[in-house]
Parts: sequence; C-alpha cells; structure tokens
Amino acid sequence: MPVCPYCAGDDVVPSRRRGRERWLRPFHGRDPWRCRSCWSRFWTARATRPPGRILAATALVLAAVAAVLVVLPRRPEPPPPTVQRRPVPSRPPSVRPPATPPVPAETTAPAEGPPPALPPPTPAPPGQRLAAIYPLSMADRFRLILLTDRPVTQWRSFRLADPPRRVLDLAGEWIGPLPETVPVRNGVVRSVRLGRGPGRLRLVMDLACDRVGGTLIVDRQDQGLVVTLPLDDPDPCRP
Repeated sequence: MPVCPYCAGDDVVPSRRRGRERWLRPFHGRDPWRCRSCWSRFWTARATRPPGRILAATALVLAAVAAVLVVLPRRPEPPPPTVQRRPVPSRPPSVRPPATPPVPAETTAPAEGPPPALPPPTPAPPGQRLAAIYPLSMADRFRLILLTDRPVTQWRSFRLADPPRRVLDLAGEWIGPLPETVPVRNGVVRSVRLGRGPGRLRLVMDLACDRVGGTLIVDRQDQGLVVTLPLDDPDPCRP
C-alpha cells in the first residue's frame, strides 16, 4: 500500500481516472491514489505488467486510426480554372493623307531708302557712389568693408609716416555724400578719414604708433572692397 507524500498517512484508496486519463491509461505507467487523511491526490508507479497488454492496446489504437482514414472520403481537387481568351479585333490599315506641297513664303522687297538708324547708346553714369563703410575690429586684424554701386577695378595702397598712416586710393570719379570720418573702436587704428580728389577717392587710416606692422590686403567683391590690415601683435603700442 502506498504512503501519502503530503501527510505520510497510509489511509489511501485508489482514485478514479478523469477524462483523458482513461484514454491514456495503457500508455501511462502510473496510478492515481486518494489520501483520506488530507484528501490529497497523488500518483504512484504502477506495478510492472507483461508487455503484451501494452502492445495489444497500441495495435488497437493504430487500427482505429487506419479505419478512420479509410472510411473518410477524400475531398476531390477542384479542376483548374479555364481562361477564356477574347479575340483581338484587327485594326484597319492606316491611311495617310497625301502630302501637301510646301507653299513658298511671300517675300517682300525691301523698301528703297537709307537703313534705319541705330538707337543711341545709353550713356554711362557720370561717377561711382560709395553706399556704406563698416569697420570691424578683431584680435589679429582690422577690417573695412566698402559697399559701392559698381565693382571697383583700380586702386593702390601705400604707407605714410609722421604720423603713421595707411592710405588707400580708389580710382574713378566718386559722387554723392561722403562721411569725413568713420568712428572706430580699436586700440591700433585711431580713426578712418575719407577725402575726395581729382580722379580718386582717398581713404586714410590713422595708426596709434609707428610700430604697427602689416600691409593692406584688398579683396575685390561684386559690390565693393574688403580692406584688411593684419596685426602681428594685438597691442603693438604698449610701452
């Protein structure tokens, strides 16, 4: 008699099989038991039985499956769908219209007399205009941006001493109002002055001391110039 694994009692009785347990009994090597002390249900290994009974049960199940497969009718496969092709209507032969001979263009004889006069050329504007000037102070350079109404084609730059200055002459006739001085907030360049002369516009940079090195670098733009004074020393005028 088995012993209950939960309460270790020996008041146990065989338990009934439920549902699928009845069908799987020939293949299941364990039996169910019920403990009357704690009403727990448990399984124990079944005593060894001759294999003939297991083989008989297996053969019976296989025979039942084979009988079911033989009795059940097979579903016939549906025939492949037939595709009906529609006849393609024949196109009538294309008829090209007869070619029309080209009609010669009517030519008009030129009227006798002198040829028409060309329009007079548009006169060039009398002078160039300086729209604006912007000073920019940086750690290693001082820059001036000149905005003009037309590109500047000719210029020259040079140095002057006593007092130290950098001069830039722009060739051409310059019209319009010009500021006399441009305010500058820089310790190297004190001020920027502009003056108008015959055939040129002069731009003068007044330097703080004669130890300021570097030569003016002029870059031409579509609408003006960019003038740069490089500074090797950020504060060359310190004592």
